Amino acid sequence: MKYYLTFGQDHPLRNGWIEIETWAYGIARTLAFQFFGKHWAHVYKEEDFEKGLYPSGKIGEILRGE
Repeated sequence: MKYYLTFGQDHPLRNGWIEIETWAYGIARTLAFQFFGKHWAHVYKEEDFEKGLYPSGKIGEILRGE
């Protein structure tokens, strides 16, 4: 399943997202904390994410979890 990690308005990456591929929402959140600590805003399920709100698009590589 695909998830999207976004950042707060005061973060340098605020206009983009990171893709996360894993089988569970909890694992997606764990990966977000592992890579970015507490410096992120939301993890969205694919069906709830609106790419148009993030004009910089995908940032970096896809994070993958088991």
